[in-house]
Amino acid sequence: MGLINPNGSPIESRPVFSMGRGSSFANGGITTYLSRHELGLVRGNSGARVMRVVYDMIAVKHFGDVWFAVGPRGIWRVDVGCTEMDFVEQLIHSGVTVIKDRKATAETRRNLTEFFAGTRRSFQLKIDWSRVDGFTRKALQVAARIPYGQTMSYGEIAARAGCPGAARAAGTAMSKNPFPIFVPCHRVIKSDGSLGGYGGSPQHKCFLLKREGIDPEQMPGGTGAANRR
Repeated sequence: MGLINPNGSPIESRPVFSMGRGSSFANGGITTYLSRHELGLVRGNSGARVMRVVYDMIAVKHFGDVWFAVGPRGIWRVDVGCTEMDFVEQLIHSGVTVIKDRKATAETRRNLTEFFAGTRRSFQLKIDWSRVDGFTRKALQVAARIPYGQTMSYGEIAARAGCPGAARAAGTAMSKNPFPIFVPCHRVIKSDGSLGGYGGSPQHKCFLLKREGIDPEQMPGGTGAANRR
């Protein structure tokens, strides 16, 4: 499939990752097109619009690799501790064309680097909220406003998202967070003050809280409580 601009002009291409129906990243079912044009939407011969996302990673000592992808409307996905292959496969299965591009991801990478260095406490980057909807979006948007170094319970998240008493649903929403760190679900804890779960691992949640001056050992049940919702 050749790629063309929305105005009909051809796009010069070089290899990228894209997956067709029935193919898999692991078995090499990857078509090879990569536009040198700016991040955005491209159109194939069929007229279908295909979103392109750029991705990269930073390595954080004692935490792991943080992989992140950015689309034309903002942060698209963040994963912690996975392999590049797993990350790219997840992106491709969401129906986008994937480009590894350090230049296009420089601002996101700088924000993350500063956060883990302790010189940044908030982000001014856009998030692509179209990735989530319904109560999950509302709950994550509440979590996105939790200040650095502070926590909020699942129950309070649910109440502020318009569903008092839906603490379990709030926990499920946090576990589906496509934007960890940028949407700080690690700051959401149980109503008894214990850690609760985390989509990455209990160790990742403890690490992030400690970076913000919160000692999980001082919470009810200590770090072991992170294993229980």
